[in-house]
Amino acid sequence: MKKFWEYLKLVRLHNLLLVVGSVFLGGWLETKDILDPHLILAAASALLLAAFGYSHNDFCDQEIDRLNKNHRPLPRGKIEGKAVLILGGILAVSGVILTWWVNFYVFGLALLAVVLLIGYNLRWKKSFLWGNLIVSFLSGGLFIYGALAVEKLGLVLVPAIFSFLYHCGREILKDFEDHPADRQAAARTVPLRMGTEKTLLVVTLIFFCLMVLVFLPYHLQLFNQRYLVLAALGVDGFLLYILWSLWKDNSLQNISRLNSLLKLNMYLGLAAILVGRL
Repeated sequence: MKKFWEYLKLVRLHNLLLVVGSVFLGGWLETKDILDPHLILAAASALLLAAFGYSHNDFCDQEIDRLNKNHRPLPRGKIEGKAVLILGGILAVSGVILTWWVNFYVFGLALLAVVLLIGYNLRWKKSFLWGNLIVSFLSGGLFIYGALAVEKLGLVLVPAIFSFLYHCGREILKDFEDHPADRQAAARTVPLRMGTEKTLLVVTLIFFCLMVLVFLPYHLQLFNQRYLVLAALGVDGFLLYILWSLWKDNSLQNISRLNSLLKLNMYLGLAAILVGRL
């Protein structure tokens, strides 16, 4: 049983809930039918592919994680690297196979996701900006994944764009948190290339753009007043506090705390989109 919990930590169960929720929300926005068989298959596929991405990431980052994330299962020796590699292969293949019964569009996206995840983990993660853009694209793409499963693409572009911007800012902030170990690994992430102040300016600009854009769907009458209240007071309120705290204290300890708050804020974002169409 202990080994089982270590594997759940490896694939980041809490993140998988967000993955599945995003896919279902993407499909529901277009059809209001959460029980569509194709949507359910797409959500299961996304879960497997995300679990592959997380496990493969930990396999590739074993050395770096020993320096700054030694609580993870692999650095602690709770799981063998070979077992993680085999598990990742099974997850990736299973995730792609499931999409064969959805449609060609989702099948193509699944293949693209596997390629991008492997490239990200092996090469692009520690590059300048490319790694951040890939994660942002994949995160925003979850909503499109769900929408394409039901063969519609319209309103879902709103949360997809919001998610892209949100994750772009958060990923750069995560690089800031990891920069001591990244420096030893000769990485070329945004914080290491641009320095502290410029990195904070980039993150602030991204989040500020997002905070302004969240009002647009309401003014275009795409979402109702419930969306406006939750987005303005919840999502934007969180982001304002995070930016204020970030400029006041950019220590690694505080940035780690803020990254955790940003993850919680994702649930508020999903809730705002959901209630906005009820």
